[in-house]
Amino acid sequence: MRHINRCFAVAAVALSTQIAFAQATPAPAPAAPAAQPNERTAARDRLFMRIPIGLRGDAIIVSIDLKAGTVTLDGGMVMKIKSPEVVEGITPGLRVEYGVEETKAGLVIIAMRSIS
Repeated sequence: MRHINRCFAVAAVALSTQIAFAQATPAPAPAAPAAQPNERTAARDRLFMRIPIGLRGDAIIVSIDLKAGTVTLDGGMVMKIKSPEVVEGITPGLRVEYGVEETKAGLVIIAMRSIS
């Protein structure tokens, strides 16, 4: 009987230690929700859906000249951009998909997104 009482006492001490430890340990942080595309990304995607496939291309950005309003693509092709917002978040070295529109002055990039 004494052995059983000792076993219960040991179990009670172990249980109270576990309870105290659980109360002292902070709960793990909840997992971060999956990243939602921001509104600018969603707007770019909607714009690309309206650009005909024949007016799309992909390339690696060599340089961006905001002052001149141009980008240089791999192969040395220099193209005008419609506005500085077109290349927002784009840096040299990225592979991008771009969409163009025909203007009187030639082809102008109206949308660009990273694909690398």
